[in-house]
Amino acid sequence: MNGAYAPGASLAYPLDASYVHGENVRRGALAVRRAEEVVPVANAWMRAVDRANGSVVATLDWHPPDHCSFCKFGAKQSRRLDCVWGCEGTNGICVTGAGVPAAVFDSTGRCADAVSESDFQQSRYFQWPRHCVAGTFGSRFDPYLNVPERAVRVHAGVEQSEDSYSAFGGRRIRADGTRGASLLEILRKKNAKRVFVLGLATDYVVKETLRELLKEEEVFDDDGYNATTMSGKEDGTSTVAKTKRRAFSAVLIAAGSRGVFDAPGSFYGSDPESLSGTTKRDLIALGVSVVGASSVEDAMRELCEGTCDDDHDCVDGDGGGGGAGKLDEKNCVDRGGPHKVCVPKPKVIAGVDARVFFSVALAGVLGIVVVAVTFRGEIVSYVSNRAKRKGPPTDFVVLVETDIEGSSELWETMSAAGLQDVMKDRIMGTHDEVLRRNMKKHYGYELFVRGDAFVVAFHEVKDALSWCLRVQLDLMASDWPEVLHDATAASERVWGTYEGLRVRMGVHCGVVDSATKHQGKLVYEGEVTRQVTRICDAGHGGAIIMSQATLPLPLMMPDDDVNYVTYDQGLHAVKDFSAPQRLKEVYPEKLMSRAVIDHKTGRKLDTETRLSPSFHDAPKGLVTMIYCHADGLGDLKKALAPAVVDAAIEIMAETLRACMQTHEGYDCRGHEKNGENMYVFKSYVNCALFAVEAQKKLHEAAWPKELIEHQRATDDAAQGKRVAGLRVKMGMHSGQLKRIRIPNEGLADYYGESANRAARVMSTATGGQVVCVASELEYFLDEHTGVRPKFVEDPIGTFQLKGIPGATALVQLALDEDMAALAARRFTEGKKATLITPGAHLQRVVHEAVRVARQNSKKKLGVRLESKARGWASNVRRRMSLRESNSGGAAPEEASGERCGGSEPATVGAVGAGLSGSNGFGSGSPAKAAAAAAAKFP
Repeated sequence: MNGAYAPGASLAYPLDASYVHGENVRRGALAVRRAEEVVPVANAWMRAVDRANGSVVATLDWHPPDHCSFCKFGAKQSRRLDCVWGCEGTNGICVTGAGVPAAVFDSTGRCADAVSESDFQQSRYFQWPRHCVAGTFGSRFDPYLNVPERAVRVHAGVEQSEDSYSAFGGRRIRADGTRGASLLEILRKKNAKRVFVLGLATDYVVKETLRELLKEEEVFDDDGYNATTMSGKEDGTSTVAKTKRRAFSAVLIAAGSRGVFDAPGSFYGSDPESLSGTTKRDLIALGVSVVGASSVEDAMRELCEGTCDDDHDCVDGDGGGGGAGKLDEKNCVDRGGPHKVCVPKPKVIAGVDARVFFSVALAGVLGIVVVAVTFRGEIVSYVSNRAKRKGPPTDFVVLVETDIEGSSELWETMSAAGLQDVMKDRIMGTHDEVLRRNMKKHYGYELFVRGDAFVVAFHEVKDALSWCLRVQLDLMASDWPEVLHDATAASERVWGTYEGLRVRMGVHCGVVDSATKHQGKLVYEGEVTRQVTRICDAGHGGAIIMSQATLPLPLMMPDDDVNYVTYDQGLHAVKDFSAPQRLKEVYPEKLMSRAVIDHKTGRKLDTETRLSPSFHDAPKGLVTMIYCHADGLGDLKKALAPAVVDAAIEIMAETLRACMQTHEGYDCRGHEKNGENMYVFKSYVNCALFAVEAQKKLHEAAWPKELIEHQRATDDAAQGKRVAGLRVKMGMHSGQLKRIRIPNEGLADYYGESANRAARVMSTATGGQVVCVASELEYFLDEHTGVRPKFVEDPIGTFQLKGIPGATALVQLALDEDMAALAARRFTEGKKATLITPGAHLQRVVHEAVRVARQNSKKKLGVRLESKARGWASNVRRRMSLRESNSGGAAPEEASGERCGGSEPATVGAVGAGLSGSNGFGSGSPAKAAAAAAAKFP
């Protein structure tokens, strides 16, 4: 309440009890991490604007109470969600879409704008918790944000049926409630030319606002007069020649920006691997200048003087590389800021005209700050691509190698027909021209041509990928000789999919050992040059294969007209690589049918060994999902050095990966190693075996000694011995899940009730423990054929899991008694799980390995289902009977019979006794439970 996060700021309005929590200002329903750090930066910029007699335009979200972007549920407002995060509570975000059942998501009231409709059709439609409702505390500015009195306020998101991810969707609201001028109209009226942007939601509102800024154009006639607002037609009938140019230039103030999905503890200017960090790189490619300094003075100096890496970057001229300036005119100096700056040696840069106009727009919760500046003098632009123009990279390099599929056979075929000249001049000539056509635009440098294979160097992955996409489209659209079509299998014409030569492309990056010039060309030495050949050779003609080193792929491309689709190809053992590689297959969106054809024809990547399924082979339908999260990772990051934590996460990821591959699982998180893993299995038993074996391997792994010593010093001895190393909690659940493709990653993702339930089951686990639903385990063991696994099953208790009706009986699984003792039937209670009946007093079940043959294999399906339903109902009645007989507190009796081929009395009755009358999937009578089970598992 004292505004310590905004030094020197005054309280903008009184704070009553509903606005505070303890000594702190209450956070909004969709608060962004570390958003309070933006307030002093924004205050400094607005203060500078006001003192310069400028104008401030402040924007904020202003939603109606039932805005279309708020989370919606299905029929009768059922609190069932088809996403992992959920829509209740702070930071609850729900991803829905066309593929989500109507019972889960009511799509009739969704937002009708173009962006929302596109996201909905691709099942990536974001819904947000109720936030920024007009007139509430959540829609107001931060109480210590000192917006000048004369500021113009622009409200965004005011329309009931439309969402706006840009400040340009906002308008003034007059005192009578009517709509006034839009932000664009305000900027044009003020004649703003340079726009400074800062604020929250960098990966959404800030990004889209900057992109729209750069799309605005002005029209000028040949005499230089602005014809943008001239009356009359612009249909080509005018005799006055006109040209277009951008209406605004844009600058992002990184120190005052935060993203919704930034990595914990990061901010936009410092963490390039966060989502908004990658947004920063993409915006630079579009022409946005970025300043990193916190103070206005340093940021303006950074913009005017230019940033640099060395003195060569300070040469005046186009791009800084080949201009007329002299090298000794400026020095590249480290002033302690986020970047080095170019500083004149003896001279002072001519001052900029003092008349400055700023227009600042700041959003409340999902808003931004926009500062528009008009300069009468010329300011040296921040040239983001300056280093690329100087020449090919000499240290870190992105390589692309191409190859024509079936070229040898095609040469032989054309030669046999006497068409060597056609092959050489027209076919290969067209191929070479297409590949070279766009190299300069994407800062590509042709290194050499080996046969028909090109090797091209780039500075950045996005440039390399953009070039590859453009080449594939241009090859498809080229005017190929008719004799080429269907000459060989590799030149077969498939309308709309393949036309002409089929060129495979591989993209890889890394640091080269050396870069030397030879006969005017740069020659690289190092393993990266050999590895890119292996990546190229793995693909098919017409496909682009991206190596693991190039991930994650850019969200935005320099060529906005070339959208692309990605398909994860899983892990592969690739020659010349010491570790398994996760490969991605990329196509231009217009040619995505190539992926379908290749999958249907059974074409596989040409690598040494495939280690995990591709997207196309990921499990579908009835699957088992398991979450594996490192417990207490946040506390470890505070206590241990980052290198120690990173090494531990690496060990965890590789251990889980190896066990997953053994049991034919699918990794839904790909290359990410952040302590949160999700796997899907076709077989429930395989999933259980993966979990218990992985816990054993994790316990036995060689962990960093700093981690082990920290655990010894902080573990509570009263709780007994714990597993060693990173303690991973696991929760699993089975059911029908919808498989979709994550657009940018190409990975399979899953939606459905069981995904939510698996997360709830995991929430009860502690580090080193595997938890599953008791009745689900029993069912799948009964259905399992072949060798029934050996492991230890310990009842934990019955729980009320959030969002799941009825009580759920949970058990702990372990590979052996020693691992079971380390897990010790612990459990976690919280908002997502509440204990109803403890199960610590119930007997353990030891499953012995035994081969089981499927019974009644010759019976009809209907007979099997009827038998299954009767058996399930009988089992549930037996459990309920035992539960009732022990209601007085007596020890549960053992059920008669044997289990798993052992000679000891089966303890299945004891497991169920005292836990619940539930069947493990919800409450209800035994008959209903039997019917539900038979329907769920046909």
